Amino acid sequence: MIVFVPRLLLGTTCLSVLLVWLTFSSVPDHVLGFEPPVEVDAATARSAKTPSLRHLLITRRTEQKFHLIGASEKQRAKLDQISLAHRRSILDLRERTGITKELIQERDKAFASAKQKELTGDDLWQYVQKHASLSDEQTDAFRQTFEQHQRFTAAALQLLTKEQKTAFRKAKVQKASTQHSAKSLPNILWITIEDWGPDLSCYGTPGIHTPHVDKLASQGIRYQTAFTTSPVCSTSRSAMMTGYHQNYIRANQHREHEKQPLPHGIKPIPHLVKEAGYFTALMSGKTDCNFVPNTRDELFEGTDWNQRAEGQPFFARITFSGTHRAWQRDPERPIDGKDVELPPYYADTDFIRRDWANGLEQMQLVDRQFGALLERLDEESLSDNTIVFFIGDHGRCHIRGKQFL
Repeated sequence: MIVFVPRLLLGTTCLSVLLVWLTFSSVPDHVLGFEPPVEVDAATARSAKTPSLRHLLITRRTEQKFHLIGASEKQRAKLDQISLAHRRSILDLRERTGITKELIQERDKAFASAKQKELTGDDLWQYVQKHASLSDEQTDAFRQTFEQHQRFTAAALQLLTKEQKTAFRKAKVQKASTQHSAKSLPNILWITIEDWGPDLSCYGTPGIHTPHVDKLASQGIRYQTAFTTSPVCSTSRSAMMTGYHQNYIRANQHREHEKQPLPHGIKPIPHLVKEAGYFTALMSGKTDCNFVPNTRDELFEGTDWNQRAEGQPFFARITFSGTHRAWQRDPERPIDGKDVELPPYYADTDFIRRDWANGLEQMQLVDRQFGALLERLDEESLSDNTIVFFIGDHGRCHIRGKQFL
């Protein structure tokens, strides 16, 4: 079993988006749907079957070539700004004209058919408009995306020196194979606990006893430093569900009522792994994302990994909510308030020590739930081919913890 245990430092810390990327770095790109570099030249991009693919290929090529030619951090940071503005512009254009995901799919089908008929220019767009049932405004919006992309490319080149531009035009990104058998992929079990920090015995927290988490830590990687990108449930979970900072995807408002679609090209991780051949399951009730799609049925296929097809790898997420207040006492192993260690910025009173000890007792209860889940992996002979993540959604539910900065 390959296991990862991130450390959640201080009350306001949790697994950050950066840490999501680091923990995934040991998994091949194709597993998570992050497409590897593709060799694309301008002619290939121009002849791509759909506008969406053409935009994706050229944008990715630009970003990859900046890396290959050794562009400075400042240049790459400016490229990120240009890319963000470019993507937001396209997204805003689509929102203003009522372009939905379904409409984009119909446009892509019509565009591919038009290319097969070798239509070009106005004839091509008239064909697409008719067969995708687009309004004049929507058709014009799609055409504008092409012009915006040209401006993006021109702006990107302006960031480079003359020598860099020459190197950019000559650079070729390496083509990588994406042919992998789904049966050869590892299972992924993503376990989240609510409102918790590094208060586990594997991190030396006095009083608490978490043998199952400790075992996981001893077998895998125990992260020493990680910081939350937002210390509250929905915003942090939105980042972890996508691998993008919640501000970037407009999911930074806790329990957003007017949820917006994800920016173009960004997909929730369950969708990415599904495309790679995984069966996706949410084995608890909470998604808590500030974007759409955000419901269980929209994000996942099932409720348990045993619903997958024979031989199919699974990506399963489960949340243990016990560490969310209000806490339950642990009758099997009660903790005396005198045995706990409070942070130096807390008032040292009997009441606060009792409250702190109650939280630790609740974590001990969750540890047993966690142990039972790992035992199930063993019983079903899944342990040797399953990557396990154990993650807190954000900081501990105490003063200067959850919802504090």
